[in-house]
Amino acid sequence: MSLSVLLRDGNHGGTEKVASTRFALLIDRLSITIARTPIQVPIPQNRPQLIDIGSIRPNMSISGTIDTIGLTENTEANENDYYMQSTTYTLYNTPTTDIASNQTYYIPYKNVLEDFLYYVTYDESSSPLQLEILGPKDPPNPIRGRLSGASRFHTIPTGAFHTGGGVYNVAIQNASFNLEASKEDRYSFSLALVATNRLDQKDSAMGVDYSPAGYDPFAQDGVAINKKGTTGLKGPAAGDGGRGAL
Repeated sequence: MSLSVLLRDGNHGGTEKVASTRFALLIDRLSITIARTPIQVPIPQNRPQLIDIGSIRPNMSISGTIDTIGLTENTEANENDYYMQSTTYTLYNTPTTDIASNQTYYIPYKNVLEDFLYYVTYDESSSPLQLEILGPKDPPNPIRGRLSGASRFHTIPTGAFHTGGGVYNVAIQNASFNLEASKEDRYSFSLALVATNRLDQKDSAMGVDYSPAGYDPFAQDGVAINKKGTTGLKGPAAGDGGRGAL
């Protein structure tokens, strides 16, 4: 999967909850599991009653490869980049607006990622950890005059330029690093995470409209695509309980 998964301590850019640490991870496997908890009520001499109140528990796991050490050449550029390779991505500032910005992402080596996993915690108010899965191809250039030169399209599940990408708020549950004989220059690693549902999804299942119009991020400039009543939902009017941009 190459460098197709990003881990950061906030939004890609923008003005709210902006990430201060951004990593691009070399991933070979990603799994998304959605656990539900319906209740089965046994009834004597009758078929059981099923009660589904709609509670969900998304979980994610990723595994990949990470270098044992960072860049070894002692140059000022390497020192300024904390001896990590870096790359630039042009992405939406949040998964709910069409405003894009360029940000630098670092490819961590083992001790850097290990320190991040030890000391960075999920904080909804200031630094929600985010895992972003990048879309599989570049969008047309430009799209309605926006995103000229953008590198990825990641949160549109249907329509002309849909992809399988997405952004999730996550909390780290456990991590492991494995070193194998004859491969001392790199570790294999895995992360298990508890997650929210995808951030570009609607606030709730009330009146969800699965037509392409229901997922148009350009319906209104700068308006969250999951804000009720603005992009094809059949629910309350705009502003009634909508979450807005994150």
